[in-house]
Amino acid sequence: MNGQVFTPRRIPVKMELVGDDLAHAGLLDDLSVLDDEQIELFERMVLICTVLFDVPMAAISLIDGDHQRFVAKRGFDLDGIRPQDQFLDLTKGPSEIFIVEDTSADPRFAENPHVVGYPHIAFYAGFPIETQARRVGTICIMDSRSRVLTDEQEVSLQGFAMVVQTELARRQGRGRAVEVHRALLPPPVTSIPGYQVAGVCVPWRVVGGDYYDWTLFESGELVVSVGDVMGKGISAAVIMASVRAAFKTLELRSSLAQIVSDVAHALDDDLARSGSFVTVFHALIDLSTGDMEYVDAGHGLAIILHPDGSFKRLPVRGIPIGVEVENEWTSGFARLDHGDTLLVVSDGFWRALGGNDDARNDIVARVLALDDLAHGLDDLLDGVRAREALDDITALALRRDGR
Repeated sequence: MNGQVFTPRRIPVKMELVGDDLAHAGLLDDLSVLDDEQIELFERMVLICTVLFDVPMAAISLIDGDHQRFVAKRGFDLDGIRPQDQFLDLTKGPSEIFIVEDTSADPRFAENPHVVGYPHIAFYAGFPIETQARRVGTICIMDSRSRVLTDEQEVSLQGFAMVVQTELARRQGRGRAVEVHRALLPPPVTSIPGYQVAGVCVPWRVVGGDYYDWTLFESGELVVSVGDVMGKGISAAVIMASVRAAFKTLELRSSLAQIVSDVAHALDDDLARSGSFVTVFHALIDLSTGDMEYVDAGHGLAIILHPDGSFKRLPVRGIPIGVEVENEWTSGFARLDHGDTLLVVSDGFWRALGGNDDARNDIVARVLALDDLAHGLDDLLDGVRAREALDDITALALRRDGR
């Protein structure tokens, strides 16, 4: 097995935003980047602000192009503020609290449409929100009557701004994790004569512990893998990346069973510390004959689908990687005849469709009906999403074309 045709893609890195042009420095391309948990947190914060500061209005806004869009608000009904109508100018000035005690008496704001009209702002206090040393929004409190803040209240408003900044920094970190997770998935393969291969992988939350992979060699052999780390989120994603890297490092060795054993030993310490384990399906297919050698380390969700609607479930060949029991993995052998499809799914995918014999039969029928595996798996995934899956969902399919 020498001479790789496909090499891993580079992990994309977004270019840092430069300059002060807010039209290009917006934090949000789409407000949907904030998940429900974050929106709920921000909404609780503005509610607390109205009570703590005894004001009828409070809001958290983020820059979207040259506008400020409200991601959470209380006491008024506006979606955003135009640049010319903003109270706190985020393009200049120090990063400190900005207070207008009586807007009607301040020539800068006396004619502001939100002062003379709805929601009739007479008092404004705001603090800029920053991430990566760049201003990206504000948290503010407002009143329809003029008033004065105490020193303690000013410090409290700054404290709320720090909470928002911390949460946005966490979100940005998660966003980078998503990019890394996506980059670890293999690029599409469209040039395997006589075969189609496709995969889908969607984490339950932001990132997860499922993965699929494939590598095509000049010798005419294809290695495919599907892995499922126990758990969800960032910690599972880190283990997943380690598992994938270990298989990539060892995949040129001879015996598949030995490869799985070596991966298990290489990850012993990491998996023991995390208290986690990994189920893996790892297979080598000779594309000229359809002959397949595989190791199933506790995965148990690999089947070969025949064109007539029948199918064969491939037996498990050992326990999951990371389980603290002495084990020896063994290879199994199968064959993809013309028209056959190898399908490997994660347990999240399986459970989302019912997790029983009816679900299995449904999956078999749907996959056999697909003419285009890549688009078809995406459509099948849409059906899984509609059932609100509570785990990472992954599927890999390899079809040998019929004669």
